[in-house]
Amino acid sequence: MMMTALRRRIARFLCWIAHWIDVMPAEAPRVWVSNALFDLTRQLTDQVEQLDASGEFKRHTVYAALIKAFPDARKKDLSLAIEQVLQE
Repeated sequence: MMMTALRRRIARFLCWIAHWIDVMPAEAPRVWVSNALFDLTRQLTDQVEQLDASGEFKRHTVYAALIKAFPDARKKDLSLAIEQVLQE
């Protein structure tokens, strides 16, 4: 009998903790895209196409230039911009 009451208290406590944790709102993923970013990415990819180098070197060259041009942007968004421009 005593074990059942203890289990109920533990279950209530765990439910309270689960509710407390679940209340925090999930952040929507922010995507930092702008026309300026895509325009510069297109311009840079057109420039590096002329180079006689590997695709990885070309990508890194564009990526480094974008980091310098948009230092506050997330690196993930810059990579996404490169991929989207290449798939156009």
